[in-house]
Amino acid sequence: MTKRSWNIDSLVLIFSFIVVAQLLSYVIPHGEFERQPYPGES
Repeated sequence: MTKRSWNIDSLVLIFSFIVVAQLLSYVIPHGEFERQPYPGES
């Protein structure tokens, strides 16, 4: 028997990264930032 190698198409890989990032955006909460004024302005 010969050893079979898996070749993943680049578009499938990119699409899967996009889907995983979209799913993680629902799981990970949004960040909140404390806004501070610029030091030279008041």
